[in-house]
Amino acid sequence: MSPEYGTAYPAPCRVTRLSNGYEPSSSQTVEPRKHRTEVPGQKTYEVKRLLKEHYSPRSSVIAERCKSDRRVQQEGQSVEGFIVELKHLVRK
Repeated sequence: MSPEYGTAYPAPCRVTRLSNGYEPSSSQTVEPRKHRTEVPGQKTYEVKRLLKEHYSPRSSVIAERCKSDRRVQQEGQSVEGFIVELKHLVRK
């Protein structure tokens, strides 16, 4: 597998490469009978959305619970600050 399509590049890099490849050129003139029914630029945003959903990591409920359970009050940290951080961890 070539590095262009492999996992060597992160998802945002792939999306940039995808958008660069699908931009229709204004200098292109296509005869009506040879014209595509769909311009590739129309599907670009749908493909970008699908790629972002596929490559974005989903947070694990178990891992988030573990983080909030293991959170301890730091030395010199106020009780209010500790409670706010616990609430923030629970909301994730």
